Amino acid sequence: MAFIGGQGSAEIIPDLQASPIEFPISIQGILPDENGKPVPNGSHDITFSIYNEASGVTRLWQDSQSLVSSGGLFDTLLGKSKPIAPYILNVSSGTYLGVKVGDDSELDPRIRFAYAPYAIHAVASGGSDTLDGFGSSDFVLKGKVYAPGSVTVAVSSYSPYSFSILDEDGTVGTYSDLVIGLDGLVFISYY
Repeated sequence: MAFIGGQGSAEIIPDLQASPIEFPISIQGILPDENGKPVPNGSHDITFSIYNEASGVTRLWQDSQSLVSSGGLFDTLLGKSKPIAPYILNVSSGTYLGVKVGDDSELDPRIRFAYAPYAIHAVASGGSDTLDGFGSSDFVLKGKVYAPGSVTVAVSSYSPYSFSILDEDGTVGTYSDLVIGLDGLVFISYY
């Protein structure tokens, strides 16, 4: 969607909104049958669960997928259809993956999540809360941004942001206040 504002200066203020963020986890494995041999090739319903204990019942996350295996091998992304909140993967206190194939009981033992090498570096880095020595407060907009003349905003896909548009008098225009003119251009209507 693109729209063009009317004459005069305008101010665009992003309004950040909470939205689910995807952190998919790549999982590969071999599905065993009851004798420990790889399951036959084909589609298998698999339920993945994340727990905070190696053998407890406190489930933090769960998702079921239908996966195709070849020689018992499968691969998938956990969190692609049901996002996993980052706080769930608290590996310092222990987080475990349970895998259940079809109607069988969950495979034992559960798999403990561990840090990836780059994650260890990020956690151990003394400057992990800065960018080139600057803190997040150094990147806060401290004033108004004016765009004299017309304003063009192009959105190529949905994002978790919304915008309020102020004209030079401080009058607010929002998506519901946008009007399409006879020339096909969109302008802010605040009357």
